[in-house]
Amino acid sequence: MAGRNAHSSSSIPPQAVAASKQGKGLRNDLVKMVYGYGDEKQPMQESVDLLDDLVKEYLEEMCRQACEVARLGRRDVQTSDFIFLIRKDGRRYKRMKDLLEADEELRDARDPKVKKMTET
Repeated sequence: MAGRNAHSSSSIPPQAVAASKQGKGLRNDLVKMVYGYGDEKQPMQESVDLLDDLVKEYLEEMCRQACEVARLGRRDVQTSDFIFLIRKDGRRYKRMKDLLEADEELRDARDPKVKKMTET
């Protein structure tokens, strides 16, 4: 129940779902990220595997903790549960707020009628 509604408010692109099912979801992004941070253009497969495992473990743990927070409130998982979990980590908190604001601006730019309807 919580898993179904946790994704309903966000729009997950179909290509992301397909890539995730194929096991390529994070790997391509991780390769680009390590290159962007100064590593080789084609890093060692073992390095990418390790990073992939670490990121997945972190995300799974955050989702598990968010489910626990939501369960305490007897509701489905919401964005606010993740915000609650990182509230004391200033850098992550600011980054999440910036990304959420950017997402809202993009949504408003794509469909300004939605904003006008909610304001009236």
